[in-house]
Amino acid sequence: MLATQDFKSVSQLFSYLNSIHRKMSISTHIIIALNDREVTPKQVEEIAKDSGLISEFKKKAEDLYFFTAGARINYDTGYLILKKEFWVFITDKDGYNVQRFIKNLHPILTLMYVDSDSILKLIQESTKKFELVNVVEGTLCSKGETFRNWKKEPIKFLIPSLNKMANKEDAKWSGLTLLCYKDGESHLKLRISEQGHLALYKGEFTNLYEVFLLPYMSEGLRIKNYFQNKERKIMDGTIELSPIFMNIKDELSMGDIGLLKKALLKNYLGAVIHAGNPILMMQITDRSDGSSFDVYASKQKIEVVPLAKSSAASLTSVYSLISDLLPSIKMNANGGESGY
Repeated sequence: MLATQDFKSVSQLFSYLNSIHRKMSISTHIIIALNDREVTPKQVEEIAKDSGLISEFKKKAEDLYFFTAGARINYDTGYLILKKEFWVFITDKDGYNVQRFIKNLHPILTLMYVDSDSILKLIQESTKKFELVNVVEGTLCSKGETFRNWKKEPIKFLIPSLNKMANKEDAKWSGLTLLCYKDGESHLKLRISEQGHLALYKGEFTNLYEVFLLPYMSEGLRIKNYFQNKERKIMDGTIELSPIFMNIKDELSMGDIGLLKKALLKNYLGAVIHAGNPILMMQITDRSDGSSFDVYASKQKIEVVPLAKSSAASLTSVYSLISDLLPSIKMNANGGESGY
């Protein structure tokens, strides 16, 4: 339906989404991409063409474009809102082709990332706006990069209960579908995920935007900023490092370290410096932008040390990969204090 509309401003787009969700049972998907390199839609079109991707951006206003984006014959259409640091794609498709498009453009564009713990805290804050927030469906990411859906009777959103369920499966919540109540009636139904993707199934779009999307984008930018400027520096002849520490809830087994080594070698150019009980030492390089890192894993901790070149996008991807592989890890800065 978005493809048949011709909006001239973001406010017109939002008014339409509010109206259509009042009248019909439809889904609207929002995918957020970070634009660290400050590329323009025209530049993305040219880069996408060289990469064999499908893209077209038609300008409707200074901050609004109609987009077509995908790979090969599969593409999504919708509207793109331009912000200084990120792009917001809005489509009535499922958003899968937009996500693939952004992933194929890494590191020109990268999916915004908000980790599982931060999502739970964000939802907890939103419960102040509603009488009741229920979890009606979720996706658990467990060790070994396996994903499975959880769907039973709706349960009240409580962080301790959800953490208990995830810990029992040695997993984390990578996505949750919520039903929010006001005045005894369901007011908003939405899904929120780690990898820059939110969906609205019921309720006004502006409620989703104000209560969930704005805090989500703010948190995503905060996490991105944490991963920025971590590359190795030499100051007055002294080498300064900015390592990222990830603490482990339980000890890593040799099987865990084997999974980590295999996943890193699969996704990055890498060399194993040492592998054996109880430690792994590797050096990996991001094929897409040349960012490089030393990775150390022991029973209690994983340490990622950015080297001379390190982008926030690449470092975020490394953390996301390790978090999916070993869901019980927790981020720490300086070896002890909370990183974010």
